[in-house]
Amino acid sequence: MTDGWLDKALADLSEADTVAEEEGFAPSSRLSQANAKAILRELQKSIELSPSVYPTSDQEIAIQFVASEASVLILCDGFGGGACFSFVGGKNRWARFDDAMDLPSGFATAEVLRLTAIKKQGGS
Repeated sequence: MTDGWLDKALADLSEADTVAEEEGFAPSSRLSQANAKAILRELQKSIELSPSVYPTSDQEIAIQFVASEASVLILCDGFGGGACFSFVGGKNRWARFDDAMDLPSGFATAEVLRLTAIKKQGGS
């Protein structure tokens, strides 16, 4: 759809080790960063809403989409796995994948699209 947010998201990803160091976290793995990069590139094909990208204290890379009081959080761990936590339309949903590359193929994309639709409607 658009890659308007992709450059900033990839720049934030490239700064993840620096941010982690500033926060006192151990750096995330190259695998978690590579998976996050691939997921961002895949999501930008269908998602308009721009994400925040940052390291976590658990050495993961977080990709978070927020609109009002709703959000979708994607985590890429250092072992190649990933998870997606969604609070959209007043409902909590989540999914865990052994292979983070399975995240954008269904659940995560669907949840971010639901979030985007709510934002366009002006609700939470």
